[in-house]
Amino acid sequence: MKASKPQTYVDLMSDAGFKAVFADRQNKDLLIFLINSLLPAEAKVSDIVAYLDREQHIDTIFGKKTILDLVCQDEQGRTFSVEVQRVGTGTFFERCVFYASGLFHDELVAAEDYGLLKPVYLIAIMEESLPHEDEKLWNDGRFISEYAFTEKNTGELAPPTINIIFAELGRFRKDARECASEQDWLFFWFKHGWECDSLPSNMDSRPFITGLADACAIAGFTPEKKQYYRALMKDQRDYNSIINQKFREGMEEGMAKGEMKGLAKGKAESARNIALEMLDRGMDPKLVAEITKLDISEIEKLKR
Repeated sequence: MKASKPQTYVDLMSDAGFKAVFADRQNKDLLIFLINSLLPAEAKVSDIVAYLDREQHIDTIFGKKTILDLVCQDEQGRTFSVEVQRVGTGTFFERCVFYASGLFHDELVAAEDYGLLKPVYLIAIMEESLPHEDEKLWNDGRFISEYAFTEKNTGELAPPTINIIFAELGRFRKDARECASEQDWLFFWFKHGWECDSLPSNMDSRPFITGLADACAIAGFTPEKKQYYRALMKDQRDYNSIINQKFREGMEEGMAKGEMKGLAKGKAESARNIALEMLDRGMDPKLVAEITKLDISEIEKLKR
């Protein structure tokens, strides 16, 4: 069996690869560039001053425990959560609002004033794309969507509180020859960097991108970071294995139930056909019910 080729760069769309690069405090400049590439112009970040606990608090015994990919604060006290999402679900938007509202809630303790609350930005980098009401508006290369509170009738923006931003990489289709800006290269690298053995020739003149590629190079990791990365990869493989096994078990169970349901339906239909023939021959309904094992009420319906 042919051995697989060693991977040169981490996959930034995996939890392990993303955290190994962007949660590393030595790569703070890369994190700032990533965040600013997705934020609206009025919300740009100058500095990251704190990396926060990724585990959200649970208010009640019935609360949902959440561990986020990366959470940080800038010099203004604003909170940024950056997530990567390989497989979307029909409730992914709701899940992001749940995460962001939890971070907004955690900014205050009981005795503090609401005026101390700072905006929260949840940034989700998705391998797929979100459905939009008018898909024609998204056919011009647009792939960043932003959600915030607005007044419905006028479109007036509310004061910044919870903001949800998606980089829908399913809509980013540029190849290496078409990338022109640093943002193009950034998201090209998110999608395809792990497939590369070296930098594309027209990419190596950009200091930011070469810095990002260097940070993604597995061979450049310290022994401690390599151990951390491998532990994350193992956790991810174990999790994926459990999910895949549950999926297979669910499929097998569903098929078995479907077969049993179909068999039961066939038997019931056959019993009704026999009952109808017996009734047509004038047999007593109670006797028909006893022979076919159908309920007497169903026999009565067949008589009609």
